[in-house]
Amino acid sequence: MTEFSTWHDGLRQDMLLGQKRLAVLVDPESAPRGDGWLDLINAIQRSQATDVFVGGSLVGEGKTEPVVRALKDAVPQPVVLFPGAPNQVVQGADALLYLSLISGRNPDLLIGRHVESAPRIVKMGIPTVATGYMLLGDPPLTAAAYISHSLPIPMHKPELAVATAQAGCLLGMQCIFMDAGS
Repeated sequence: MTEFSTWHDGLRQDMLLGQKRLAVLVDPESAPRGDGWLDLINAIQRSQATDVFVGGSLVGEGKTEPVVRALKDAVPQPVVLFPGAPNQVVQGADALLYLSLISGRNPDLLIGRHVESAPRIVKMGIPTVATGYMLLGDPPLTAAAYISHSLPIPMHKPELAVATAQAGCLLGMQCIFMDAGS
């Protein structure tokens, strides 16, 4: 891939060219240690992944930044924050997917946590990508649905998913991320 000024520029260029991207998601709460960590790094290096996302539904304080630093030192792919909470917004990543749970009706995840984290993000200067996050699926509930107090869009209602994604785009979301099972 050609060097771009920001991760988002590369993402936009790939979209315009019809290029697919594949991200590996590393949850700092359950990231392996020791030999397991080395195995993960080797697998990422050998994979076709274009990006490494870091984040999770329930990550303890202080666990995200060491994982970001270790990944930045070990893999060639951009490391992008995929935060489930404001405490996962840390220094050192290439970009931040600024997630807004547009499929739910929880105001805290539509805007509340953004107000909480925005001053720190602006001060850090990390490039952000406004991202509409959509939960899709049928019972049983996923961890993301449980933590967010949000019901997923039923799989047999694709028209609701399309309308939700369209609404997100009209609101200015630069990306739509659909989650059907975390």
